[in-house]
Amino acid sequence: MQPKLMKTALLIVFLLAIQPVSSYGFHRISETLPSNKILICKDYDQVKTDQKIEVYTKRFSNSRSGRELVKTDEFMLPKEGQVISLHHNEFHSTGKFFPKTHTELLGTATVVSPKLVGESRVVNLIPKGKRETIETKTQIITEQDEANIVKNCFVAVPDKTIKIKDVTSVSF
Repeated sequence: MQPKLMKTALLIVFLLAIQPVSSYGFHRISETLPSNKILICKDYDQVKTDQKIEVYTKRFSNSRSGRELVKTDEFMLPKEGQVISLHHNEFHSTGKFFPKTHTELLGTATVVSPKLVGESRVVNLIPKGKRETIETKTQIITEQDEANIVKNCFVAVPDKTIKIKDVTSVSF
């Protein structure tokens, strides 16, 4: 019975390994502003057009060009006023082959307008030497920063009771 179980487990692991890696963009908090707004931004393999997101992956092509981009998924972003869920996920090792996952709903957040000109944001300063520590500085969001945020992200305001550091995933 054990060899059959082991073969099945190896087959499942192999099938999972050949699947394209899913993207975490638009499902993780990218940045938290001092005004308690959160930015949820796209990943490197995603293209945003208005409210539609297309996910691409690189695959080897039959031609001599090497790799080609293949569209693997598409989904719609939430609109202003819609509510998104904020979750905390953990893996618990039980000493068995497959660890258990624990998912807890921490609360919700409401999608708001991405107009952030004049608000502050915390940025890291580049240290001048190897031994210096990274310092942070508060910077005002300019129109150019706002255009970049509108192009790549959406903005949400979480409930007041949520600890944003505990949030590991976003679902909508």
